[in-house]
Amino acid sequence: MSTARKSKYGLPTTLPTTVVEPDQNQEVFDDNAQSPADPRIRCPHCDWSPKPESRWQCVCKHHWNTFDTGGICPSCMFQWTTTQCLSCLVFSAHSAWYTHPAE
Repeated sequence: MSTARKSKYGLPTTLPTTVVEPDQNQEVFDDNAQSPADPRIRCPHCDWSPKPESRWQCVCKHHWNTFDTGGICPSCMFQWTTTQCLSCLVFSAHSAWYTHPAE
């Protein structure tokens, strides 16, 4: 469930209305390891894949890896629906960057 809000810059954003606490007894997994069900992240135009250290800048001037948060700026909570490729510089829908391996 989400609540539509505006950021301090007047831009629409979506905030979660529930918070789920992590399970303290859960195993820790390598963030760089992908299971066969994990999506591959790549530019839909040139097929470039961002690295964990790749960074985008929000309108609030915060820098972060947009794929770590699903396109939501952790500083101002603005939800980006488009993402610019850092290689070919083409903008495309954030959701178009995620591909799932063939089953």
